[in-house]
Amino acid sequence: MWIFLGILFFIIALITAILLLPIYVIIKTDENGELIFRYKILHKTFGENPNPNDPIIKMLKNASGISRLEKGSIKANAKQTSVLSTLKSSFSLIIDLLKELLGLLKYCKAKTFKLNIVCADTDAAEAAISYGQCCAFVVPALAYIDSLIDIKPSGKDINISCDYSSAKGSVFFDTVLVVRLHRVLAALLRAIIAEAKRIADEQRHTSNHYKN
Repeated sequence: MWIFLGILFFIIALITAILLLPIYVIIKTDENGELIFRYKILHKTFGENPNPNDPIIKMLKNASGISRLEKGSIKANAKQTSVLSTLKSSFSLIIDLLKELLGLLKYCKAKTFKLNIVCADTDAAEAAISYGQCCAFVVPALAYIDSLIDIKPSGKDINISCDYSSAKGSVFFDTVLVVRLHRVLAALLRAIIAEAKRIADEQRHTSNHYKN
C-alpha cells in the first residue's frame, strides 16, 4: 500500500514539475531586420522553423485549426463550401487564436526587452516626418505591451532616434519571454476545443442544408 502511494506521489510530483517548467521564447532581429524566433525548454533550444512535415507539428496544426489558414486549405474550403462560409470560419478561427495568444501573454514575463529604432533620411524634413510617424505608432503599442506583459525593469531598454545623415534607418529588437508550460498547454487545449466545436457546427450546418 505504502509503495503504491509512494509511486503515485512520485508520478504526481513529476507531472507537476514538468507542467511548471519555464519555456523561454527568444525573439530578435537579424542583420536584415527580419524577426528570428527561438524556443528554449530546459537546455534544449529549438529553431524558428520547425519541420512542417513532422507528424506532431501536423497534428497540432490540424487540431488547433491553424492549418485552415494556409493558402491551399482556404482555396480547398472555398471550393467545397463557399467563399462566404470560408471567410466566416477563418475569421472565427483568427479571433479565437488571437484571444488565446493575448491571454497567454498576460502570463508571460519579459527578462529582456530591447528595442532600438533609428529613423533616417538624408532629407531632414523626411527624417523628421518618419520619426513622428514612428513615435505615433510605436509609443502606444509599447504602452499596450507594457500593460500586458510583466517586463523586468533592469532588462528594459527602448530607444527611438532620428538620424539626418543616413539614407537608411534600422530596427533592432531583442526580447526573452518566459511562460510556464502548463499555461501554453492550457491555451492549446482551449484552441483545440474551440476548433472541435467549430467543425461540429459546420457539419451540423451542412447536414441541415442538405436535408432542406
